Amino acid sequence: MAIPVAAALTLSTGLFTGGLSAAGTGLRAFTGLVKAAAIAVVGLSTGLALVTARQIAFVDRLGKISDTVGLTTDLIQKFGFAAEIAGVSFDQSSVALRRFSRRLGEAKKGVGELRPALREIGLKDAEIKAMSAEQALMALADGIAATEDESKRLALAFKAFDSEGAELVNALKNGSDGLKEMFKEMEKLGILLSRDSIRLVEDLQDSLTVLSTATFGAANALLVSLAQH
Repeated sequence: MAIPVAAALTLSTGLFTGGLSAAGTGLRAFTGLVKAAAIAVVGLSTGLALVTARQIAFVDRLGKISDTVGLTTDLIQKFGFAAEIAGVSFDQSSVALRRFSRRLGEAKKGVGELRPALREIGLKDAEIKAMSAEQALMALADGIAATEDESKRLALAFKAFDSEGAELVNALKNGSDGLKEMFKEMEKLGILLSRDSIRLVEDLQDSLTVLSTATFGAANALLVSLAQH
Protein backbone atom coordinates (compact mmCIF):
# COMPACT_ATOMS: atom_id res chain seq x y z
CA MET A 1 0.00 0.00 0.00
CA ALA A 2 2.97 2.21 0.44
CA ILE A 3 3.75 2.30 -3.29
CA PRO A 4 1.23 1.82 -6.13
CA VAL A 5 2.11 -1.60 -7.45
CA ALA A 6 1.74 -0.78 -11.16
CA ALA A 7 3.93 2.31 -10.89
CA ALA A 8 6.57 0.54 -8.83
CA LEU A 9 6.75 -2.38 -11.23
CA THR A 10 7.02 -0.10 -14.27
CA LEU A 11 9.76 2.06 -12.74
CA SER A 12 11.95 -0.64 -11.26
CA THR A 13 11.56 -3.07 -14.15
CA GLY A 14 12.69 -0.44 -16.65
CA LEU A 15 15.67 0.60 -14.58
CA PHE A 16 16.61 -2.99 -13.77
CA THR A 17 16.55 -3.91 -17.46
CA GLY A 18 18.71 -0.90 -18.26
CA GLY A 19 21.05 -1.90 -15.48
CA LEU A 20 21.53 -5.36 -16.89
CA SER A 21 22.21 -3.92 -20.35
CA ALA A 22 24.82 -1.49 -19.03
CA ALA A 23 26.40 -4.24 -16.98
CA GLY A 24 26.65 -6.45 -20.04
CA THR A 25 28.40 -3.66 -21.98
CA GLY A 26 30.80 -3.16 -19.11
CA LEU A 27 31.61 -6.82 -19.05
CA ARG A 28 32.53 -6.77 -22.73
CA ALA A 29 34.53 -3.55 -22.67
CA PHE A 30 36.40 -4.08 -19.39
CA THR A 31 37.30 -0.40 -19.19
CA GLY A 32 37.58 1.43 -15.91
CA LEU A 33 34.93 3.99 -16.87
CA VAL A 34 32.37 1.43 -17.99
CA LYS A 35 33.00 -0.72 -14.94
CA ALA A 36 32.33 2.23 -12.64
CA ALA A 37 29.15 3.09 -14.53
CA ALA A 38 27.99 -0.52 -14.48
CA ILE A 39 28.49 -0.79 -10.73
CA ALA A 40 26.56 2.46 -10.17
CA VAL A 41 23.67 1.36 -12.37
CA VAL A 42 23.49 -2.07 -10.76
CA GLY A 43 23.48 -0.43 -7.31
CA LEU A 44 20.67 1.94 -8.26
CA SER A 45 18.53 -0.70 -9.93
CA THR A 46 19.11 -3.10 -7.02
CA GLY A 47 17.85 -0.49 -4.55
CA LEU A 48 14.71 0.14 -6.57
CA ALA A 49 14.25 -3.57 -7.16
CA LEU A 50 14.36 -4.17 -3.40
CA VAL A 51 11.59 -1.62 -2.84
CA THR A 52 9.50 -3.28 -5.53
CA ALA A 53 10.30 -6.73 -4.15
CA ARG A 54 8.98 -5.71 -0.73
CA GLN A 55 5.79 -4.39 -2.33
CA ILE A 56 5.34 -7.57 -4.36
CA ALA A 57 5.93 -9.70 -1.26
CA PHE A 58 3.32 -7.70 0.66
CA VAL A 59 0.67 -8.15 -2.04
CA ASP A 60 1.58 -11.82 -2.45
CA ARG A 61 1.14 -12.34 1.30
CA LEU A 62 -2.22 -10.56 1.14
CA GLY A 63 -3.45 -12.97 -1.53
CA LYS A 64 -2.21 -16.02 0.32
CA ILE A 65 -3.83 -14.91 3.59
CA SER A 66 -7.12 -14.57 1.72
CA ASP A 67 -6.81 -18.07 0.25
CA THR A 68 -5.82 -19.60 3.58
CA VAL A 69 -8.52 -18.15 5.83
CA GLY A 70 -11.33 -17.69 3.31
CA LEU A 71 -11.65 -13.93 3.77
CA THR A 72 -11.91 -11.57 0.83
CA THR A 73 -8.86 -9.50 -0.03
CA ASP A 74 -11.08 -6.42 0.14
CA LEU A 75 -11.98 -7.12 3.77
CA ILE A 76 -8.38 -7.86 4.74
CA GLN A 77 -7.16 -4.60 3.17
CA LYS A 78 -10.00 -2.46 4.51
CA PHE A 79 -9.80 -3.86 8.03
CA GLY A 80 -6.03 -3.47 7.94
CA PHE A 81 -6.45 0.18 6.94
CA ALA A 82 -8.96 0.84 9.75
CA ALA A 83 -6.64 -0.92 12.21
CA GLU A 84 -3.64 1.17 11.13
CA ILE A 85 -5.66 4.35 11.66
CA ALA A 86 -6.22 3.10 15.23
CA GLY A 87 -2.49 2.41 15.65
CA VAL A 88 -2.46 -1.32 14.92
CA SER A 89 -0.09 -2.70 12.27
CA PHE A 90 -1.32 -4.52 9.18
CA ASP A 91 0.45 -7.69 10.28
CA GLN A 92 -1.33 -7.59 13.65
CA SER A 93 -4.72 -7.04 12.05
CA SER A 94 -4.06 -9.91 9.61
CA VAL A 95 -3.25 -12.28 12.46
CA ALA A 96 -6.37 -11.09 14.28
CA LEU A 97 -8.58 -11.71 11.23
CA ARG A 98 -7.16 -15.19 10.80
CA ARG A 99 -8.06 -16.00 14.40
CA PHE A 100 -11.49 -14.42 13.97
CA SER A 101 -12.18 -16.48 10.85
CA ARG A 102 -11.18 -19.71 12.59
CA ARG A 103 -13.23 -18.90 15.68
CA LEU A 104 -16.24 -17.92 13.58
CA GLY A 105 -16.05 -21.34 11.92
CA GLU A 106 -16.10 -22.93 15.36
CA ALA A 107 -19.02 -20.72 16.44
CA LYS A 108 -21.02 -21.84 13.42
CA LYS A 109 -20.61 -25.39 14.73
CA GLY A 110 -21.83 -24.31 18.18
CA VAL A 111 -18.44 -24.46 19.90
CA GLY A 112 -15.40 -22.29 20.63
CA GLU A 113 -14.66 -19.01 22.37
CA LEU A 114 -16.37 -16.67 19.91
CA ARG A 115 -19.84 -18.25 20.12
CA PRO A 116 -20.61 -17.02 23.68
CA ALA A 117 -19.33 -13.55 22.76
CA LEU A 118 -21.64 -13.36 19.74
CA ARG A 119 -24.50 -14.72 21.83
CA GLU A 120 -23.76 -12.08 24.45
CA ILE A 121 -24.26 -9.27 21.92
CA GLY A 122 -27.65 -10.68 20.97
CA LEU A 123 -27.01 -13.04 18.05
CA LYS A 124 -28.77 -16.39 17.84
CA ASP A 125 -27.08 -19.58 16.65
CA ALA A 126 -29.09 -19.56 13.41
CA GLU A 127 -27.92 -16.00 12.69
CA ILE A 128 -24.31 -16.88 13.45
CA LYS A 129 -24.43 -19.83 11.05
CA ALA A 130 -25.80 -17.65 8.23
CA MET A 131 -23.31 -14.81 8.66
CA SER A 132 -20.32 -14.08 6.45
CA ALA A 133 -17.07 -13.09 8.16
CA GLU A 134 -17.67 -9.44 7.28
CA GLN A 135 -21.23 -9.52 8.65
CA ALA A 136 -20.02 -11.13 11.88
CA LEU A 137 -17.23 -8.56 12.18
CA MET A 138 -19.71 -5.71 11.77
CA ALA A 139 -22.05 -7.25 14.33
CA LEU A 140 -19.17 -7.63 16.78
CA ALA A 141 -18.18 -3.99 16.24
CA ASP A 142 -21.76 -2.90 16.97
CA GLY A 143 -21.77 -5.06 20.08
CA ILE A 144 -18.53 -3.51 21.32
CA ALA A 145 -19.82 -0.01 20.55
CA ALA A 146 -22.99 -0.70 22.55
CA THR A 147 -20.99 -1.94 25.55
CA GLU A 148 -20.15 0.87 27.95
CA ASP A 149 -18.00 -1.15 30.32
CA GLU A 150 -14.40 -1.05 29.09
CA SER A 151 -13.52 -4.41 30.64
CA LYS A 152 -16.45 -6.08 28.84
CA ARG A 153 -15.39 -4.47 25.56
CA LEU A 154 -11.93 -5.89 26.05
CA ALA A 155 -13.34 -9.33 26.91
CA LEU A 156 -15.45 -9.38 23.74
CA ALA A 157 -12.48 -8.36 21.58
CA PHE A 158 -10.24 -10.91 23.26
CA LYS A 159 -12.71 -13.75 22.58
CA ALA A 160 -12.81 -12.71 18.92
CA PHE A 161 -9.13 -11.96 18.25
CA ASP A 162 -7.15 -13.28 21.23
CA SER A 163 -4.21 -11.09 22.31
CA GLU A 164 -4.63 -8.72 19.34
CA GLY A 165 -8.12 -7.91 20.65
CA ALA A 166 -6.79 -5.39 23.16
CA GLU A 167 -5.12 -3.45 20.34
CA LEU A 168 -8.21 -3.55 18.12
CA VAL A 169 -10.79 -2.21 20.58
CA ASN A 170 -10.16 1.35 19.39
CA ALA A 171 -10.75 0.30 15.78
CA LEU A 172 -14.09 -1.27 16.71
CA LYS A 173 -15.44 1.07 19.38
CA ASN A 174 -17.38 3.19 16.87
CA GLY A 175 -19.30 0.17 15.64
CA SER A 176 -20.01 -0.93 12.10
CA ASP A 177 -20.64 2.68 11.03
CA GLY A 178 -17.11 3.60 12.10
CA LEU A 179 -15.62 0.67 10.22
CA LYS A 180 -17.64 1.39 7.09
CA GLU A 181 -16.49 5.01 7.19
CA MET A 182 -12.87 3.88 7.25
CA PHE A 183 -13.58 1.38 4.47
CA LYS A 184 -15.04 4.15 2.30
CA GLU A 185 -12.04 6.37 3.04
CA MET A 186 -9.69 3.69 1.74
CA GLU A 187 -11.74 3.35 -1.44
CA LYS A 188 -11.60 7.13 -1.96
CA LEU A 189 -7.81 7.07 -1.65
CA GLY A 190 -7.63 4.60 -4.54
CA ILE A 191 -5.28 2.21 -2.75
CA LEU A 192 -7.60 -0.80 -2.65
CA LEU A 193 -6.20 -3.55 -4.87
CA SER A 194 -8.61 -5.73 -6.82
CA ARG A 195 -8.48 -9.51 -6.47
CA ASP A 196 -7.44 -9.82 -10.13
CA SER A 197 -4.51 -7.45 -9.57
CA ILE A 198 -3.45 -9.40 -6.51
CA ARG A 199 -3.60 -12.66 -8.50
CA LEU A 200 -1.26 -11.18 -11.11
CA VAL A 201 1.22 -10.15 -8.42
CA GLU A 202 1.00 -13.62 -6.85
CA ASP A 203 1.88 -15.15 -10.21
CA LEU A 204 4.77 -12.71 -10.57
CA GLN A 205 6.06 -13.54 -7.09
CA ASP A 206 5.94 -17.25 -7.90
CA SER A 207 7.94 -16.61 -11.08
CA LEU A 208 10.46 -14.46 -9.21
CA THR A 209 10.93 -17.20 -6.64
CA VAL A 210 11.73 -19.71 -9.39
CA LEU A 211 14.18 -17.29 -11.03
CA SER A 212 15.84 -16.00 -7.85
CA THR A 213 18.58 -18.66 -7.72
CA ALA A 214 19.61 -18.05 -11.33
CA THR A 215 19.52 -14.26 -10.81
CA PHE A 216 21.81 -14.38 -7.78
CA GLY A 217 24.19 -16.68 -9.64
CA ALA A 218 24.40 -14.30 -12.61
CA ALA A 219 24.91 -11.27 -10.35
CA ASN A 220 27.71 -13.00 -8.45
CA ALA A 221 29.42 -13.99 -11.69
CA LEU A 222 29.22 -10.39 -12.95
CA LEU A 223 30.70 -8.95 -9.75
CA VAL A 224 33.53 -11.49 -9.73
CA SER A 225 34.33 -10.75 -13.37
CA LEU A 226 34.37 -6.98 -12.77
CA ALA A 227 36.59 -7.40 -9.70
CA GLN A 228 39.09 -9.47 -11.68
CA HIS A 229 39.51 -6.82 -14.36
